[in-house]
Amino acid sequence: MFGTIIYMIMITIVSVIFVILGIFQYNSKTPVSINTGEKPPEAGELTDVTLWNHGHGRNLIIYAIAFFITSTVFIIILEKTDAAAIEIPLYVIANGLEIFWVITQDKKMKRELIKNYSPCL
Repeated sequence: MFGTIIYMIMITIVSVIFVILGIFQYNSKTPVSINTGEKPPEAGELTDVTLWNHGHGRNLIIYAIAFFITSTVFIIILEKTDAAAIEIPLYVIANGLEIFWVITQDKKMKRELIKNYSPCL
């Protein structure tokens, strides 16, 4: 039980950090990135800075909520059943899909909102 409480505190903190980051990105006046170390585009390179920032902020907030729900469901099922060998790989896959969704949304926004965008291969 103590481990579950610590786990829930940790995923809550991580989720709240992503929500706060998403809110700051949503309200930013200058272009933002998904915080992977990449340099965000300049304002002149974008067709719409507000739409760019709203998209990134919204995606981080959605990711935080999905991460929290997935993690909560995982720990509840893990506490109720004895199928950790099945649940842990499913949890890793679910989190991987959430991250993949964020990456694809970022690439979609780059194609739509960056002038003269050409992806590096």
